[in-house]
Amino acid sequence: MIKKIIHCFTSNKCLKGLLIASAMILLIAVNAHALITYTNPNFHPDDYSQVFTPCTCMATLEWYDRADILELQNSSFGFFYWGTDVTNTNNLITIFDSLDTSSDGVRDTAKVDFANGRIYDLDVNPNIVERSFDQTAGNNIGFFLQIDTQYYKETLFTVAALNANGADIAATLPSINIPKTYLIGFEKPNSNPSLILGAEMVSGITPYAVPEPRTLELMGVGLLFVSVFSIRSLIRSKKTE
Repeated sequence: MIKKIIHCFTSNKCLKGLLIASAMILLIAVNAHALITYTNPNFHPDDYSQVFTPCTCMATLEWYDRADILELQNSSFGFFYWGTDVTNTNNLITIFDSLDTSSDGVRDTAKVDFANGRIYDLDVNPNIVERSFDQTAGNNIGFFLQIDTQYYKETLFTVAALNANGADIAATLPSINIPKTYLIGFEKPNSNPSLILGAEMVSGITPYAVPEPRTLELMGVGLLFVSVFSIRSLIRSKKTE
């Protein structure tokens, strides 16, 4: 077996095959996303953003909440600072909870003040702070959705790597007419057809590119093969001098 491996790394044909294979795997990894069917005519298709940089003041409107329809309790939507431990619930900052319902026909709205670490419920009183948070915890954020554990037990994140089995279950749709505005929809994992659990319109955010761990690993493999091939070519060229 060892002889075969050594022969592979000293054979042009074998090395070229490995290079092509690693390149193909890398392309698949870069373009692999869940086929979330959630769309809206006022928004562009899903751009696969996972983490965002918020403006000083971010506004949020609850677009759709399945928990309201099913009259479920203990559901919430909010954000977390990228890089913090999301298994610690103190790092999950709630914007809307189960008390924020649209039963009166009016969509819930909130304002997040990142300069001072404050959240205002605009439906109750725009001048009263509903929640406070540590605004120094980071610069970039992701979003989460928790729905009653009787319906689905896992917290859902816009960052695929944080979901069970690395599933991409969040659709991030840029607004066609409103700058720095997204419609963020979460679907129930493994639902067929797609079952949307919640959707929020968020204004005052821009995408922050975060390479997926799997993509980084495959890039490393590809670079390894390129390095081996280059070193071998250099050795052969020196022998012919």
